[in-house]
This record gives sequence, structure tokens and C-alpha cells, in this order.
Amino acid sequence: MRTHCTVMDSESYFYNSTVIADSWAALSTDAAGDRVYLEANDCKVITTRSGYGTYADTGCWVALNRCDLDVANMAAIVAGESGVQLNDCTAKCGSYVVLNHVVGGGPGDAILTQVSDIKIKGGKYQCENEAVVVKSNNADVLFENVEICSFDGLLLRSKVNDDPCAPNPNGKEVYGIHVTLRDMDTANSIRHEDPNRRMTVKLEGSKLTGAITGGVLLTLDEASVWTATADSDVVFNGDVPGGTIDALPGVTVIAKGGEAKEIALPSGGRLVVTA
Repeated sequence: MRTHCTVMDSESYFYNSTVIADSWAALSTDAAGDRVYLEANDCKVITTRSGYGTYADTGCWVALNRCDLDVANMAAIVAGESGVQLNDCTAKCGSYVVLNHVVGGGPGDAILTQVSDIKIKGGKYQCENEAVVVKSNNADVLFENVEICSFDGLLLRSKVNDDPCAPNPNGKEVYGIHVTLRDMDTANSIRHEDPNRRMTVKLEGSKLTGAITGGVLLTLDEASVWTATADSDVVFNGDVPGGTIDALPGVTVIAKGGEAKEIALPSGGRLVVTA
């Protein structure tokens, strides 16, 4: 996770436990002060009628290691300058795997620079909606060697928060949303719908089969392949190695960056590059 001061209000640890909530949250944090840390290891986490597995409120940091979550809504909520790590967990989620948002925004221009840290490493996740949704917030998101089945077919979606208390950057430059896929093979799409911040997506040794929309700034290494399954629009960040872009028949990928050209792709789609 991101580096923070060592002063803490509290640390909580759970081992080989079963935590059940009828609604609201099973493992939650609140009012961090300087900092709160919560860790659960090899635990069963359940919400029945409604609710979520854990909540990393502003100033709170949560790590779930090898836990099994069966939750009516999301596995985790992350708010503002805070973070969650899901390491080698399994989860069945009634909505998202992670909901990321912010309300209030903190003093002054904190909303411009505060960042949520979301890491999902290893394990298997099933969700009804997008795996991760980021609502009007800055975030670093890492997916690493993880299996995700989203019934909506979305790995990540950014959107404007409809909460009346959500802060507005009012046109000022903000940190943005930075997403990394590492050592993954996933058939899900990425959708960027927040006009107030830029999203970057980087593939490292990964295969992504799905659409990418919203003018995402895209980077692929030589060990990665993106196959578009529906019309997509991206911005290339630097040179794109040959053989890393493909598209299904009838699908067009429109990309900004480099020399203007049109290329027929191996699976039958086409790549249109605009300068």
C-alpha cells in the first residue's frame, strides 16, 4: 500500500474467524483520526440481507488475506485517502467487488490529490455488476493474477458520483485513475465515464478481451494482447508493440497517437489511428 505516517489510532487483526452481518458491514472502519489498520486472515465474511464485507473509510487501510466472502452487495468499499488489499480471496458479490467513492473531500484542495489504493491480487471473484466502480475519485487500481467473473462483463467503470455530498474539482487538474493489469487473462471491458479526470490503463503480461471506451490512455508491453470485442476508443501512450492489438470482425478501434493509418487486424476488425 501507499506509505503513511506510523502514528495509528488502532490496529485490529482477525484470524480463522467467521464474521456475519445481517446488514450494513461485517468488517468496517470509521473516524480514523491519524490512521486505522484492519487485517483479516483466513476468515469467512458474510452479509445476509444486505451490506458489504469491509469498508476502508478515509484514513483507514484494510487487508483481507485468503478470506472467503459471501456478501449481499460488495466485498469492499474504499473512500477517499484510504486503501484495501484483497489477497488470494474468493468472493461472491451481489453488486461490485469494490466500490470506490468519496464524499466531503477534505480541507481545501485535498480532493485534487487524495488517492484510494485498491489492490486485488490472486483469488476468484464473482459479481453481478462491474468488478470495480470508481465514482468521482482518484485511484490506483491493481489487478494481478486474479480471476473475475462479472455478469455485466465489466472489469472497471468510472462514473460521476450522484451523491449530493460528492466533491467537484471544478475544472482543476486532479490525480486521475491509474489501472494496472498484471499477469492476467480476463474477458471483461473497461468503461471510462468520468469527464473530470483521466484514466490510464497499463497491461503487463496480460490478455484483455473486451472493449475499452472513454479515451483511456493505454499502454501495452510486448507480452500483452488486447482484443476488442466492441467498438473502442483509446489514446496510445507511446509506441504500441506489434501484435498486441486485435479486434473481432466488424469491430473498430479508434486510437489517437502516432502516424495516421488504418490497419486490418488478424481477427477481422480494424484499427484506425488518428494523429
